[in-house]
Amino acid sequence: MLTPLDLTTYEARLKECVLATKEHRKQKFIPFNSVERVQMPASYFRKLDKAIGDDGLNLRWPSISFNSRTSTGIIQWMPSPDLRSEVAGQIEVVGSQRVGAALAGAYDGTKKEPDVLFKYGGQDDDVLYTAVVEIGVTETYKELIDDVKLWIEGNKDMRTVILIKVEENPPYSSPARKLEDNEVKDLGFPDYRCLRTTMVSLKDPNNSFGPLQINNLVWVGEMGVFLEIWKRDPVNGEAKQQGTRSGLLRLTLLRFLGAGPDRRSFGSPGRTRKFDYDLSALEILKENEIASWRRESSL
Repeated sequence: MLTPLDLTTYEARLKECVLATKEHRKQKFIPFNSVERVQMPASYFRKLDKAIGDDGLNLRWPSISFNSRTSTGIIQWMPSPDLRSEVAGQIEVVGSQRVGAALAGAYDGTKKEPDVLFKYGGQDDDVLYTAVVEIGVTETYKELIDDVKLWIEGNKDMRTVILIKVEENPPYSSPARKLEDNEVKDLGFPDYRCLRTTMVSLKDPNNSFGPLQINNLVWVGEMGVFLEIWKRDPVNGEAKQQGTRSGLLRLTLLRFLGAGPDRRSFGSPGRTRKFDYDLSALEILKENEIASWRRESSL
């Protein structure tokens, strides 16, 4: 949800964002909301960008970007608890960086870090940005389309944007967040140090696609992935979808419930402990599983 700021509250909000970022990097503070969007003028974003910085550590998180067309600053505190970081990590990144000078027109002044950016050197050592992959989990479809337009309509050299959207149904929301400590205790919920994947079960034993539950609380909904390809319209220069949306796959959650040395507990050692699930062990379905699902979908 966008948070509009007026001039009288901006300075206080700016200090709050800077402080939260510094504390986040000290691992003292991790917000529940992994993405925050704030409407602000470009001049304010430049102040925020400069104030936050990265202390020369070249840290990716928190990541901040700015869309000058919509005057929206975006702070992403951490990777999504879903698949975003895992999917991005499995793709060989040819180039990924925050881009500013390459964007022009209505997007002049925009700063945006793509998930995957393909580039090559043109004439006179000019760097041309030709293709981008945007992977969305916490982002809505509309927000991804805004990114598509930013890349294609804001950069004359950009040829293609591949949009990949990971959807969860129902969308993830920690069920324990609404419970008091005594209520969680009454449920007999195990201590985080004792959590094992063997404690996780399918809500419907006959539906291997999920949702997953622990102690009758739903933690992971059905997961699916679709892909769209967007290019520049040669007539008006606007972003235009090519062909139809491709439903890539559904993730069979059943196969990730078995005990294994790399999937014994939820959460990562050394990180803030909370009742969030960790899907880092998920893998893309094997070819025969994809083929089987496609056959079922075509019937």
